[in-house]
Amino acid sequence: PPCREQLNSLSEHFADFQKHGIPVHGVTAQPGGSATLRAKLLEEGVDVAFPVHSDPDMTLLARDPDDKPARDIYVHGKVHESRDYLKNVQTNEVQPAVVVVNSDGEVTRFWSWRSLFKG
Repeated sequence: PPCREQLNSLSEHFADFQKHGIPVHGVTAQPGGSATLRAKLLEEGVDVAFPVHSDPDMTLLARDPDDKPARDIYVHGKVHESRDYLKNVQTNEVQPAVVVVNSDGEVTRFWSWRSLFKG
């Protein structure tokens, strides 16, 4: 899947980010905790060099002023019934996004499926 390719690419450049003092974190709506997620990624051939966080309640996402996940960035919500392989695994899902946040916690840049389809 494309998101796995993005994780591999970010991992390949992680040392460069670190040299410049730029932290990198992976966040997913999948439950299970960081160790479980890391093991699952390894099974799929993805060995990330940065922290990965399990966030099934979507508390780590950038927020709009009304404290909802940022609408301009994220495609998110309850798992659609067509994705039956996620039944009994997770309740929420978030489409892949890359969000750059400054030291004050403000979003300075982002890429997401939502921005891709806006043109």
